[in-house]
Amino acid sequence: MVLTSLVQAAAITQASDMDAATSSNHARVSKMSFMMIYLCLCLGSKFYVSKSSSTGLVTSSEMYDETNLPIFLQAMPPQLTPEDAQRFLALPEAKEHPLHAAIRSGSLYMTQLAQETFAEVDVLSKEQRTPLMLAAELGHADILAYLLDQGADVFAEDAAGNTALHAACEAGHVYATYILLTAGADLDLPNNKMQTPDDVAMPHLQDLLYTNGLKGLDGVDRRAMSYMLPHLCTGWAVDQAIMSEGERVVVMRFGHDHDPVCMQMDEVLCGIAEDVKNFAVVYVVDITEVPDFNTMYELYDPCTVMFFYRNKHIMIDLGTGNNNKINWAFNNKKEMIDIIETVYRGARKGRGLVISPKDYSTKYRY
Repeated sequence: MVLTSLVQAAAITQASDMDAATSSNHARVSKMSFMMIYLCLCLGSKFYVSKSSSTGLVTSSEMYDETNLPIFLQAMPPQLTPEDAQRFLALPEAKEHPLHAAIRSGSLYMTQLAQETFAEVDVLSKEQRTPLMLAAELGHADILAYLLDQGADVFAEDAAGNTALHAACEAGHVYATYILLTAGADLDLPNNKMQTPDDVAMPHLQDLLYTNGLKGLDGVDRRAMSYMLPHLCTGWAVDQAIMSEGERVVVMRFGHDHDPVCMQMDEVLCGIAEDVKNFAVVYVVDITEVPDFNTMYELYDPCTVMFFYRNKHIMIDLGTGNNNKINWAFNNKKEMIDIIETVYRGARKGRGLVISPKDYSTKYRY
């Protein structure tokens, strides 16, 4: 009914403007008329200017209709029924809430705006999926943590009985799984097919699930998050890895294997290792197990990534003031690939310092 009123109001307003323009012998469209039509368009209407009349708009279906049905918003607007209004506006069927759409964009800022606007953090999509489930499926760890902080229900189930932990495990997102486990997600909760998160998990998540994601923090299996990447256990092994590579960039991740920040970075590095294998190789080093380089490279951050080429440390200007290393965790695989490619191209040209393709001086906004 509201849509019908808007359409009719737009038509009547335009008709009044046209009468005024005719009496004054010059064409003019009022701001009110423009805004009303614009509002209709924003609501989802698909209109095109009719070649047969410069004063009206027709729907796409009418443009190609041989009978050329009456033009919408013409001088003598028709009295529209609710069915006519719906036909003109052609609104798509909404399957997700705006909060879901914001999460799909991958932007934490947009998600925060949507959540603050609509308030409800556990709003359901047509498939009975919560925003937390979608964030878990897509692996947006920062959004996942934000939703949990806003009180999202970690035990909520969709129409198939799956929880957010099911979604994260099935998609293979290690850090998202870790966040949900530390938030108290239930490993033993089956879906409608009697499958637990452990049953649907990708193989590289098995160790994490077997330790319930918590024992690993106490050192039972600190490599559970990084075992898919080559793990260097001695200072000699680190030196050999750096010196033995002649044509590829050596990407060295220093940190604590069980640290959440390192887990997030390891997931990104693991995801790109195959894509960059022709020009880069990735290694991980636990600085508690191998403390040899802690003083030399000032390894005081939870996670540090450094680059080497032909036994030479390659620095990169990220806009942060520290050109020696990356000391935060990425959550964007493409950005990491772009950085490694930049290091590789610059190093091959003999450059000891390269410029990052993206300025991270305001990295906390990303």
